[in-house]
Amino acid sequence: MKKLILIVALAAVCAVAVWLVRRPDPRPDLSVETRAVLTKLGAGDATTVYAEASPLFRDAVEPERLAGIAASMKTTLGRFVDLGPITEAGVVESATGVSARIVRSLEFEHATVVGEVSFHKVGGVWLLLGFHIPIPPVPAP
Repeated sequence: MKKLILIVALAAVCAVAVWLVRRPDPRPDLSVETRAVLTKLGAGDATTVYAEASPLFRDAVEPERLAGIAASMKTTLGRFVDLGPITEAGVVESATGVSARIVRSLEFEHATVVGEVSFHKVGGVWLLLGFHIPIPPVPAP
C-alpha cells in the first residue's frame, strides 16, 4: 500500500513539474519582436513583415493590403521611435498553438498612440499574428 501511495505521489509531482515547464509565460514582453515589426512597418517595408509573419497572418491578410497599411502608417505616423509601457498582456493556448497579445504605448515620429500587437508561437519563435494601431486623422490644410 505504501508503495502505491509513493508511486501516485511521484506521478503527481512529475505531472506538476511538466505543467510548470510547458506552461506559457502569462505576460510575455515581446519588445524585441514588436520593435522589429513596427520599425519595418514605419519604414514602409511591408514585404519583409509579411514574409516573416505567422502563416495564420498570411492566410488572413493579402500582401497588398499590408502594403497599403504600411504606406498609411509611414505617411501619417512617420517612422517608429520607441515602445512605451505595456498596459495589457495575455497568452492564449488554442488548437492553433500559443498566441500572445500586447497592448502598449507606441511612439512614432508624428504621434504617440496606444496600439496592440499579437504574436503566434511557431517552432518556438514568436511571429506576427496581427496588429491594431490607430492612425490619427490628418488635419485639414
